[in-house]
Amino acid sequence: MTPNETGQSGFNIHWRRNLAVCFAGSFSTLIAMTLLLPFLPLYVEQLGAEGHAAIVQWSGIAYGATFFAAALVAPLWGRLGDRYGRKLMLVRASFGMAICMSLTGMVQSVWQLVLLRLLIGFAGGYSSGSTILVAMQTPKERSGWALGVLAAGITAGSLVGPLLG
Repeated sequence: MTPNETGQSGFNIHWRRNLAVCFAGSFSTLIAMTLLLPFLPLYVEQLGAEGHAAIVQWSGIAYGATFFAAALVAPLWGRLGDRYGRKLMLVRASFGMAICMSLTGMVQSVWQLVLLRLLIGFAGGYSSGSTILVAMQTPKERSGWALGVLAAGITAGSLVGPLLG
């Protein structure tokens, strides 16, 4: 960051633009991660799971795998963000998730779906990365508001995804 990009308090003068981008990215990321939820049991059944208990079990495993993997690698993405830059980690997460989510329609078995959902979790980290970026770049007197706006985008994405699905 150059001296003319920082304010007197050390925050980024483009924090509002970054907040808007992080809001939109987190909103759309959570929509993509939860969009599959309403029809996941039907998809699992078409992939070969037989019987009500097996369909429910595989649906839960496939859905939970994404968030389980994301929780495991969040500290790694945080460390890499500290080392190489938070914006770079957001770009990495965006491309990784876009590729993985695009491949979801191409799986041919329940195991492939679970492995792909794990990969989505490993490749993700957009919402947590955007929270850190916003917290670091927002002026202290506006950080509560900015983080609240971002949390609203994350929550709204989690709610809108299943509705669109």
